[in-house]
Amino acid sequence: MATPRDKRLLVNGVTALGRHIEDLETEESRLLSIFQVPGTSGAYAFNATLMMQKERDMLTSIRLKICYTAIEHSKLNILLRQFDDYLGTTLNQGVWNTMLKRQVQLEFEEEAYVYNCYAPKVEKRLNLDNTRLVLSLITKFLEHDPYEYLLQN
Repeated sequence: MATPRDKRLLVNGVTALGRHIEDLETEESRLLSIFQVPGTSGAYAFNATLMMQKERDMLTSIRLKICYTAIEHSKLNILLRQFDDYLGTTLNQGVWNTMLKRQVQLEFEEEAYVYNCYAPKVEKRLNLDNTRLVLSLITKFLEHDPYEYLLQN
């Protein structure tokens, strides 16, 4: 039988992973700002050229770390639901919301890579594949929708 100490350890783990994700998101935001170009209408376009490939690789690396950490965060929340249904669900909502936003951004970037006709195919393909890899991890994470879980219970 689980104890209150077990619950507290899970909450501490969830909280620590959430803070780690926030730190990674700060770095992601900094790197992403390098590639966002203001358009004439005030909206931003994504620079899908091959310039700054090192920074693109760093952005992919940070995003992969975010995804793997978010998946672990979600697993701990699923365990926490065994002790406290509501807490285990609500502690996952913030991360879940940022993953949704990240998914939209990555779909925007994927489209930019597909339509960028100036990049050589091999290099463009690498960036497109990296974007799709991160999108697949986000999809895996989003399989555990905390909002859907709240509605069911």
